[in-house]
Amino acid sequence: MEEREKKEIQDAEIDTTHQEEEEKKKRNYKTEIVLILVIGFLLGAMIKAEAIKRVSVGFSDYKVIAKSQQYDIDAIEDNLAEEAAQESAAQEELVPAE
Repeated sequence: MEEREKKEIQDAEIDTTHQEEEEKKKRNYKTEIVLILVIGFLLGAMIKAEAIKRVSVGFSDYKVIAKSQQYDIDAIEDNLAEEAAQESAAQEELVPAE
């Protein structure tokens, strides 16, 4: 009987150590997940802070003062249209009519 009781006690001890190991694994997993989330949050906050310093395009564009441009795009388009018309007229003159 004594050996049987000793064996039951040993089995119970093995079961508790096995349970303790599983609990530690679960705790370690939860700890790792929390650490990953915290690191991700901090990394995101850091990237956002740096982006705010460097990026000037966004929802506050209306605050930017408009400056005069060096090129007048409308004038350039008009010039290109005139040149294209002149080239097509010159091309028509070169091609004999059939």
